[in-house]
This record gives sequence, structure tokens and C-alpha cells, in this order.
Amino acid sequence: MKKLFILLLSLISCIKTFSQSIDSISIRRNFILKTTPSYIFDFDNTFTLGVERFYKKNKSMQAEFGYGNSNQNLLIGVLDGSFDKNNLYRNFNNYRIKLEHKRYFDKVNAYKLNGSYVAFELFSKIISKTEEQQVGRNMINGRPEYYERVPVNYRKLVLGSHLKVGHQLSFFEENTNKNSRLLLDLYAGFGVRRIQNDVFYTSKKENDSNLNRIETFGQILTGTGKNFIISATLGFKLGYVIPTKKSKS
Repeated sequence: MKKLFILLLSLISCIKTFSQSIDSISIRRNFILKTTPSYIFDFDNTFTLGVERFYKKNKSMQAEFGYGNSNQNLLIGVLDGSFDKNNLYRNFNNYRIKLEHKRYFDKVNAYKLNGSYVAFELFSKIISKTEEQQVGRNMINGRPEYYERVPVNYRKLVLGSHLKVGHQLSFFEENTNKNSRLLLDLYAGFGVRRIQNDVFYTSKKENDSNLNRIETFGQILTGTGKNFIISATLGFKLGYVIPTKKSKS
């Protein structure tokens, strides 16, 4: 959690630095509050909240943070009750952080935030839970000398990046000079991600036995260790524009 908090502060700091370093642009520096409803249907379900801010007429930075719990996973909920009898996919806490730089093909202004764009994003995802497990200690000829019940932390850490294309448009546009503050942001992209699965507990030894594998719903890789895989992203965001005062030229 400490590393996650530090990373979140770093992302916010990046947004602030970009905003403060460019003071000569005479445009309204709109803030756009955003959420990604499609993550509610993700295997690692999360509710997210983010902020996009323009620092040039066609460029913006966006930071996003999300949290969810696998007990509220909608995909698991629609499956048969016998699907997860041993609660392997329950009680996971899902954290998501994303930093994104966007370049719109058309210059935006105070009232027009629509248009197509290309974006590069960095993201991190942590899925973890802690539960008590029976651990076999001091293995001799494949059999434990004794068993000990200890709190075990299962964690999956995902780091990656995507190159994306997208299009942002307004809802309920009534006036050609002043669009609605509600925005829909559609996007898709490809990239790469690094997945690391770990199991932590007190006095861990390599020859301990009887531990469950890391089992997160919809995962591609099981067990422990690090893996690099090709990654894809597809979804949509909902945004609400909060206009700010016009900057001094």
C-alpha cells in the first residue's frame, strides 16, 4: 500500500507540473472528471475516478485511480454458485493506477472538447488478499514434519503500457457554440504488460508445502513468478467538464 500511495502522489505531481509549467497559453484550462464504467465488468473489477487537464490546445495529461473488490465482481455473480465452492476468487482487493498523455488531431477550445486522438498510457494494477492457510514445514522425503496455520498474502502486480487511439464526443449537444459538459470517450489500443505473482507469509521457506496457488478470476497466468505478455485495451470513459478561468496571455 505504501508503494501504491507513493505512485499515486507521483502521478498527481506530474499533472500539476505540466499545468504550472505552461502559463502563456490563452485557453480555458478545462478539467474533465472521468470514470471508466467498463472496468466494472473487468475480470479485476474496479470503480475508477480520474482527471484530464489540457496544457496545450491539443494536448492533455490524465491521471486515474480505481478500487474494487472481487466479491462484487459482476461476471462471477452471473455464474452458477458451484463455480467457486472454495472461494478461490473471493476477497481480493483490486487497485488500479493509470497515467495517460493524449494528443488530439484537432485543437480544442473553451467549448469544444470533441475529436479524435492518439494516446500513450502507463498503468499499474495490484490484486491482493490475505487469508489463513495451513503450511507444511520442514519437508522430509516429501512429507512435512509439522503444519502451521499462518496468515498468507497473495499478490498479483501488473505493470504495462498501451498505445491507443480514441474519439471523444459530447452528450446532449444543443448549441454549436456551447457543447454539453457530458463527454463520452471511446478508445482501443495495444501494448505490453508484465505480470508478477507472489505469495508472502512469515518465515517463508522454499520447501514449504500445501499452499494454494494464486487464483484470480479470468487470469491468463497462474502460479508465482514474472511473465511478459502482449496486452490489449478496449473500453469507454464518461466525463464531466469543469471549466476554469481563462489564463493570462
